[in-house]
Order: sequence, then C-alpha cells, then structure tokens
Amino acid sequence: MAYPLDVARSHFFRPDLTIISDEIWEKVQKRIELAKTIHPKVKKGKREGYSKTNPKSLLSGTLRCGKCEGTMAIVAGKKPGYFGCVIAHQRNFCSNMLKVPRSKLEKIFLGELFSKVLTSENLLYVYDKVEKEVKKIVSIAPKILKQKIKTRNRLEKEVNNMIRFIKAGTISESITSELIHSENQLKQINKDIQRISESNKKTFPPLPENGSTLKLVK
Repeated sequence: MAYPLDVARSHFFRPDLTIISDEIWEKVQKRIELAKTIHPKVKKGKREGYSKTNPKSLLSGTLRCGKCEGTMAIVAGKKPGYFGCVIAHQRNFCSNMLKVPRSKLEKIFLGELFSKVLTSENLLYVYDKVEKEVKKIVSIAPKILKQKIKTRNRLEKEVNNMIRFIKAGTISESITSELIHSENQLKQINKDIQRISESNKKTFPPLPENGSTLKLVK
C-alpha cells in the first residue's frame, strides 16, 4: 500500500536511519512550497506562461489582445518598446497589428492606479483592517505561549526520565529512538516559545497624526 510522503514520514519515521537533519528537511519543504507560488499550476500538468512568472516590465503577462484574446508583449522597438499582440506580430494568426508604446500604457495604468486604488482613503481602510488582525493575533499569543511552555515542561520531564533509564543501564533501540524524537520536539518547542515571546514585544506602529493625508510617490 502506498502512503503520501507526509503520512509515511510521520508513521514510519526512523531517526536512526535519517541521512539529513530536520533543519535541512524543513528548508527543502519551504523551498518546494515557494516554487509552487513562483510557478503556479493552472491545470493539471500545465503552468502559467513565462511572461507571468518572469515579468520583464510592469504590465508583462497582464495584457490581452482585444481581438483574439492572446498575450500582448513587447513586439517592436528599443527600450521601452511597443506592446502588441504576439499572435499577430509573430505568428500571423491575428489581424490586430496595433502597437502601443509601453511608456504610454504604463503612464495610463499608473494614473488609474493612483487615482482609483491607492487613495488615502483606501490605504487607511487597509491599514485599519491589518491593525485589527494584528491585535487579534497578539491577543491569543499569551494562551498559545502558556500551552507551549506546558508542552515543553512535559517533554523535558520525558527526556530526563529516559536519560535516567539509560544511565541505569536500561537501554534499547526503542528508548534511544524515542529520546532523539523527544529532543527534536523539545528543540522545536523552544524555538516556538522564543518566536512568540519576541512577537509580544513588537507592536503595530500607529499612523502619524496626519495619516489621513498619506503621501504616495509615483
């Protein structure tokens, strides 16, 4: 019977047979998750186009031809160049031969962005929502910290008991394996406690008194 990788690791994990550390394992898993966000899958076996995952300009991968709905990209001119329908200019399967200066498109886009989206009112609204979420998270931190400390105390007791068994001559492969597992758990718990304790010291910076007139640099 085949098991998913995470299930197999949790149920059949043998610390004595490991060839890489838990730290390296965690780094690899984070890297895999990061790669998924950089090259997101649209359908099974397919990924987003190169222009979307590796944009060379502000509007790369976002513009579509109004006639064939194909991708629009830099098709002519030196930097900054001209945007046009790729299917029309490179494959001759579309009749839309229009070319628009990249600088003109970006100017229009940024103008709309600053006038309709990145307004002081909208930014204040987002700031207020984020501040409330941060306060909510910080409010439950003491409870989580208390639970983590309780778990740490239990693990320290288990580790000390196993060490006493080993010193008394009661040693076996299962005790050694469990000791390694408990010590790894204890190490992670201590990291969690330190992270939570440090987060409690940080506060969400308040807006300046003239926050209602936030300045944006274009």
